[in-house]
Amino acid sequence: MAENTRSKQQQQHVDALQVQMDQTKQELHEVKTDVQEIKDMLRAHFAQQNNPLPPPPPPPHNPFQLEFDNTDRRRFNPRGVKLEFPHFQGANPTAWLFKANHYFDFHQTPLPHRLLMASYHMEGEALVWFQEVENGGLFRDWEMFSRALLLRFGPTAYDDPMEALTRLKQSGTVAAYMSQFEALANRVRGLSDSHKLSCFLSGLRDEVRIPTRILNPVHLHAAYGLAKMQEEYYCSTKKFTKSTGDKPNTMSGSNSFQSFYSGDAYHKWKNPTGGTKPVYSTQMDEKRRKGLCYHCDEKWNPLHKCKSPKIYLLQGSEDEGDEQEELQGDENVGKTQPETLFSSNEQPEISLAAIAGTPTSKTMRVVGSILGEQVIILLDSGSSHNFIDTAVASRLKFPVDYSVNLRVRVANGQGLSSEGICRSAPLKVQGNLLNPPLHLLDLAGCGIVLGIQWLETLDTISWNFSKSLMNFVLDGKPIEFKGLKLNSSVVEDGDKLLKATMTTEKGILLQIMCEEVTNEKCEDVDGQISDLLEEFEGVFSELQGLPPPRGHDHHIVLKEGTQPISNRPYRYPYYQKTEIEKIVTELLMSGVVRPSSSPFASPVLLVRKADGSWRLCVDYRALNKETIKAKFPIPVIDELLDELFGSVIFSKLDLRSGYHQVRVVPSDIPKTAFRTHERHYEFLVMPFGLTNVPATFQGLMNDVFKPFLRKFVLVFFDDILVYSKSMGEHVDHLREVLNTLKQHCLFAKKSKCRFAVNEVDYLGHIINDKGVMADPSKIVSMIEWPEPKNVKALRGFLGLTSYYLKFIRNYGLIAAPLTSLLRKNSFSWNPEAYEAFTALKQAMSQPPVLKLPDFSKPFVIECDASRKGIGAVLMQLGQPIYFLNQALKGKALLLSKYEKELLALVIAVQKWRPYFLGQPFIIKTDQQALKFLLEQRVGNEKQQKWITKLMGYDFSIEYKKGKENKVADALSRREGETENLFAQL
Repeated sequence: MAENTRSKQQQQHVDALQVQMDQTKQELHEVKTDVQEIKDMLRAHFAQQNNPLPPPPPPPHNPFQLEFDNTDRRRFNPRGVKLEFPHFQGANPTAWLFKANHYFDFHQTPLPHRLLMASYHMEGEALVWFQEVENGGLFRDWEMFSRALLLRFGPTAYDDPMEALTRLKQSGTVAAYMSQFEALANRVRGLSDSHKLSCFLSGLRDEVRIPTRILNPVHLHAAYGLAKMQEEYYCSTKKFTKSTGDKPNTMSGSNSFQSFYSGDAYHKWKNPTGGTKPVYSTQMDEKRRKGLCYHCDEKWNPLHKCKSPKIYLLQGSEDEGDEQEELQGDENVGKTQPETLFSSNEQPEISLAAIAGTPTSKTMRVVGSILGEQVIILLDSGSSHNFIDTAVASRLKFPVDYSVNLRVRVANGQGLSSEGICRSAPLKVQGNLLNPPLHLLDLAGCGIVLGIQWLETLDTISWNFSKSLMNFVLDGKPIEFKGLKLNSSVVEDGDKLLKATMTTEKGILLQIMCEEVTNEKCEDVDGQISDLLEEFEGVFSELQGLPPPRGHDHHIVLKEGTQPISNRPYRYPYYQKTEIEKIVTELLMSGVVRPSSSPFASPVLLVRKADGSWRLCVDYRALNKETIKAKFPIPVIDELLDELFGSVIFSKLDLRSGYHQVRVVPSDIPKTAFRTHERHYEFLVMPFGLTNVPATFQGLMNDVFKPFLRKFVLVFFDDILVYSKSMGEHVDHLREVLNTLKQHCLFAKKSKCRFAVNEVDYLGHIINDKGVMADPSKIVSMIEWPEPKNVKALRGFLGLTSYYLKFIRNYGLIAAPLTSLLRKNSFSWNPEAYEAFTALKQAMSQPPVLKLPDFSKPFVIECDASRKGIGAVLMQLGQPIYFLNQALKGKALLLSKYEKELLALVIAVQKWRPYFLGQPFIIKTDQQALKFLLEQRVGNEKQQKWITKLMGYDFSIEYKKGKENKVADALSRREGETENLFAQL
């Protein structure tokens, strides 16, 4: 019995599998039939446009491959063909070298003559570079010249043409795309033809790519020809449709083929059960000649309506800005165009005022309530739809339809995603019930935005923005909305103020003072710069609302398994509580913070500023301890200053509250929560005190100014320096920087900026055309520093002075008695420490002007060693660039004179390594034996180890008498101690 049951079950499974296999075969057959029909349809379209599909192209061949027999070779004379040698000005060095090498091969130019001929045809920037580098004897042959040329004018080592090739997308015509593709493909070695073909097809627009891929091109040139043909067909079809007003019943637009093949229209066309079928151009011509409707075969007239149901296809917009939504129908009503629900150019938009929460002349704020919760409503004529903050909708547990998604364009060009809609929201505004549909979107400064979508439902609107009044008619009932007004301030003169103080009036007494800002402007630039600043006046306005979302919004990534961190608030004195409440209220008004219910909480404390006011600081130490540290590189100041050689005009811009111009990602906002004595709040922008905040901000600035870095812009966090070699050039550079700030909604503080000056203070340095020097204001602080009473005060003094150690000869030797006091339990102020403290102040009072390095000219090192120290100076054209000195201790004091001189040489080369790589330099020493360092036999293992540190450098050693080597000699002849030098080597 059980066996029969089991057999029946097995037979049923076999029958089910057989039925399923038959269905699969049937579906496969239908798919093959559909593909063949699609191919036939495409060929019919091409035939109608007199553009028949081309025959398969012949196998690829090399058009440059010439076949000569022996007779041809004897007759061929290269001297009889006149070719011009290409000129080079600095652009596209790879192509120029390619043409030059072919020219030399064609004319059989001898190797010694190639460099001479190339130098004769260099022009402009390339000629200047060649003249400067040739003096150093760098070019010994053509190969070395080619490498140096590519290093100077070619792409950087970080340039990845393969990545750029895979990311390349068609943004213009097929021909322009092919030019960009070939330029990148030529730079990638070893790329197969099939890989090139795949990359080329993947970058085409959808309306060109899909039909081209269906025709299965065999190589790149065939794919290019088919893509060009498809592009011409697509453009001609569009022009024909626009001019005649009738379209075939297939999708058109930026994604026509993809939408047609994958959408419901294709299935209805394949199975015309609903009376809808494709209409071809030949059928349209025939029906037009007979006066019939395109769809129902009845006589057509202007009042004609088809009896068959209408089908609408909605094509969603893509991220690209040039692709727009189109909605097309199946029937020609009235005129011969299909019906549309709304304009094809219409796309959901939202203003920056709604995103950032800033009031403008075209917006008005009103207070409303929804499900008993009070919300701020922004009436905005600059937004196309109605929106509700995602957090508000989630908190009120609104029923949301997540099937409706919108791609919303912000006024600054960015795109946001709206996922979901509240179909009917019971919104009460000043006693009136509204039920608008609301799309979900992350907002700031308001809970709901009512845009054109709601305003269009009203009758005549009377809007008085100056009085914040809005009058309109809704359902036949006149309604008036009163908007919120910003708090105003009153300026009184002295007499009125005196009378007010004698009465019971209350107010705030402010004293306005003019801050003197010195701005040493160059001659004849006031007009140019002032016009430029007036043009970009908005860049220097106050911060209002939140910054727009960016790709560099701050993330707080915690270690795995970290629980929410919550610390109780500190106890504050009574008077500080009032200050905390006032500061938090200001932050709430500006939209920087908001009330929070986060499980995270960090305490706050007040720190007094230099002007006597208070600064609110959040103690994020516990949160920072559990945060994964970012590895983003922070710029080195010395490397930044090395870029400034040859610049004579400078402008400095300081961003206004830089960290508050960057948002925190919504998912990490709860982690920024802080707790005061009264409530719980959280930051919407980057707060001070969080780890990784500097890295996030520097990453944003690097990306924003990436096209200009190391050309005419330096960026160190919120300090921006624009440098140029002439005034005309500087005006253009400054315009580029201000326009970039405007595009990215970044704001600067004008009172801290300096424009078009010959000398500028930047990062604690004074920079001019002569070089760089220490900032005198910082020097004054060091000279006036009181005598240290403990290790903390001494460490502060040494930290400030060490910032300028490269300016000071003998710094390490002078400061050695002070650094020895930093050891554990070693602080004991004595006469030796006092003498060192006074000597260091004296040395800091007269810092020299250091020359900015010119990397087109050779560097010179002068080094020396004494009994207790080593010293070196990096020079160029007889002017110092960098001072170095260190004291010897322990085993280093026992070295021989020769070994100490060698040690000074090796340490100097290691210290200034970035200046020497890739170019020759000179070392001058008063130890004559070192002149033959690379030729003599190495004495011991220690010297072998040091000499290996010098491998890979191109240098020559020159002997200089001790009495002539005064600078380096002086650097080495101060007594003192420092860390063991052997650890560095």
